[in-house]
Amino acid sequence: MSRWDDVSAGARQMLESLDELDLAEVASSCSAALHRVRDLHRPVEYQGRTICAECSAYDGHGSTDNSPVAYGQCGTLRALDNPEAL
Repeated sequence: MSRWDDVSAGARQMLESLDELDLAEVASSCSAALHRVRDLHRPVEYQGRTICAECSAYDGHGSTDNSPVAYGQCGTLRALDNPEAL
């Protein structure tokens, strides 16, 4: 038996131990995480522009700690929406 066979057998055993419920939990967890990221990178109005709240470090009271990042230019959302574009 080769080293690859050992790894392959272990991978098969792991896959066999996963059931549909486990996969549904993983998918649900990933979906929830994506929603939390999108909630952080929400659009806000700032001085007549729509900016990304998280990237701009918008404080909710009219100022930013970072240079304002246009909402459409948010690197995080660009990566989520179109990973091939980066």
